[in-house]
Amino acid sequence: MLTELTIKEFIHKVISNDPVPGGGSVSAFNGALATSLAAMVANLTIGRKKYAEVNEVMEDLSARFEELARQLIIDVDRDSDAYNRVFAAFKLPKETEEEKNIRSEAIQKETKYAAEVPMEVARIVHSILPMIDVVARKGNSNAVTDACVAMMCARTAILGALLNVRINLTSIKDEKFVKEMTEEADMIEKTTIDRRTKDTGLCENRFLKKKIMNNVYQIGSGELTFDIIERIINENLKLELASEARERIQKCRDYLDKKIANSDTPLYGITTGFGSLCNRNISSDELSTLQENLVKSHACSVGEEMPHVIVKLMFLLKAHALSVGT
Repeated sequence: MLTELTIKEFIHKVISNDPVPGGGSVSAFNGALATSLAAMVANLTIGRKKYAEVNEVMEDLSARFEELARQLIIDVDRDSDAYNRVFAAFKLPKETEEEKNIRSEAIQKETKYAAEVPMEVARIVHSILPMIDVVARKGNSNAVTDACVAMMCARTAILGALLNVRINLTSIKDEKFVKEMTEEADMIEKTTIDRRTKDTGLCENRFLKKKIMNNVYQIGSGELTFDIIERIINENLKLELASEARERIQKCRDYLDKKIANSDTPLYGITTGFGSLCNRNISSDELSTLQENLVKSHACSVGEEMPHVIVKLMFLLKAHALSVGT
């Protein structure tokens, strides 16, 4: 069974030239990952004093996510089994008219099953989208990105499963069955795609709340986007280095101090002068003075003063670049 393979074995199985596991099984697996991630966010919220008012909700969601994850894991194998059943139907004998009829009926029956399995995956994962929305909005804010990844995995699972539904419907002669399945697939696909903008906005807003607290933007707390810069300008947000940025910068400083102490090789601009003075070595007791004078020299300028907001943004961009810590 596919679900008994290790992750590495499963990936190598997908890579192989076997037709299974294919897109259907991978979609079910994506759905299982989505429910598992969402359950993790709920579990990281349960028992936290800060989230006491949603504790019962998170406990209920965690149990439901776990139950649905188990079903989707089963569907990983069911989808591959569905393919094998269709393949076996096509291999039935077709010498006589009776054999041809039996074979044709078997192909139709198994192809319907091959469409029903991914449709069940799409239904299950579609049903959890509102639940993932709850953990993304009300769950532990430190795990908001995990909830967002769960949303993305869920959408991929749904749309991938529906592709497998549609390809099987093209071979089915039962017009009523095809019509009903197509209409349901269209509905699930539309609502899934329609949610994407809302889900993305939710994730970005909660992520921004983590970056912006008490009217202060934490430099180095994550990606600096044009939307964030616009908020900094329009809302006149204060700026300060995030704790994680300070840690990265300190690691770089520690690395540099160690390199200076353990090497006689000149480091341009650190243990040497600049430009034409690049060959001049700076003594260890003058290194701090060198960097201080460098900053002061950059502060010299001519002409009219730059607008305050431009100066603020220049400092922001420079601080952000340095906060990466590489």
